[in-house]
Amino acid sequence: MNNNRLYQFDLCRVICVIWIVGFWHLQYYLSESYRLQGVVYEYCKIITNCILACFTFLSGFFLSKYTFSSKSDISMFYKKRLFRFFPLLLASVLSLVCIGGGHVSQIIPTMFGYSLFMSRPIQTLWYFSMLILFYFLTPILKFTTANQTKITWRGIFIILFVAISLKYADIRLLMYFPFYVIGLNIEKDSFLKIIKRKFCFVWLLLFFISLVCAYKGRYVGMYVCMYSGVLCLLSLSMSLYHPMIERTITVLAYASMCAYLFHRQLYGIIVFCIRYFSSIDYMPLLVAICSVCVLFGISWFVQFQYDKLVKKYVNGY
Repeated sequence: MNNNRLYQFDLCRVICVIWIVGFWHLQYYLSESYRLQGVVYEYCKIITNCILACFTFLSGFFLSKYTFSSKSDISMFYKKRLFRFFPLLLASVLSLVCIGGGHVSQIIPTMFGYSLFMSRPIQTLWYFSMLILFYFLTPILKFTTANQTKITWRGIFIILFVAISLKYADIRLLMYFPFYVIGLNIEKDSFLKIIKRKFCFVWLLLFFISLVCAYKGRYVGMYVCMYSGVLCLLSLSMSLYHPMIERTITVLAYASMCAYLFHRQLYGIIVFCIRYFSSIDYMPLLVAICSVCVLFGISWFVQFQYDKLVKKYVNGY
């Protein structure tokens, strides 16, 4: 661990991305015999909610280092967030629209963080659009004192609840917003004690119990499952981490954002090529596994080249 960086959390982020792009979404590009169905599908859907909740928590946690005491702090935060992923997200949205994965009317709402207030958010990228909304709210949540912050985020939560009740917003906003707020404001040292390796079995047991309750349609079970799932994933990452895999974690974590943004485009191209040269319209399993490896390789290269451009033209390097 260098420079106080939590590589265990990077590992957790990698696990989350691989689940989404290398399993959950990949199944739709495989033959029918490999696609999840019935009870297995429902359980994996709940696990996916936990994965996204963990992703959201980590997004808030990685931004908890920012403080906002002036307007310049706020503008600097927005600038860094803007150049971190906005052009890449735009490229992803436009390319998805071009291959039929979205509609032109979805571009602006997705890019400016209000697609979940629309009736048809764009597939997959609804999550990034939701994060943009959370990023817009971050200075408001962090600018105030501790007590005022509690009032602020509770007020936003109530507004979201009313909007969802009136069918003006997607329920996923209410599902994931608390995880972002918790990650943004949690006390680091205390939290690390909770997810120590020795507690991994406890969180794993709680997760499996709540998973069964969530499958039976109990909303309380679903939320307990999401919270215990986040703790379980983080604790598991603490247990699995070893300095020997640090380099691998760094490479995969670095490529993870582009992998999420562009995996559907790559899979779509691969399926198109297979359909063009053969009589099947899906990826054979071996091709699918190789496509995930290719995805992360291309994603690392794209992210590296993009960062070079940002340093050259934005930071004046």
